[in-house]
Amino acid sequence: RYSLQPSWLDSAFRGRVSGVDVNLVGRNLLTWTDYSGYDPEVGNNDGGSEVIGRIDTYQYPNFRTITVSLEVVF
Repeated sequence: RYSLQPSWLDSAFRGRVSGVDVNLVGRNLLTWTDYSGYDPEVGNNDGGSEVIGRIDTYQYPNFRTITVSLEVVF
């Protein structure tokens, strides 16, 4: 999360905006492992935990997501 400086906001928005925060979140960007399957976090355990069950059903890996949010305070 990064907050823009108030001096930048005053010059850009002429005092109409009192705060701007930018937030960036990345999930499943990289996986460091010697695992030979698609993704070490997928699998099947008949309704239980996939990680504990350790049965790989060769499902597609979890999606790589990048989320950006912008909060503007007037």
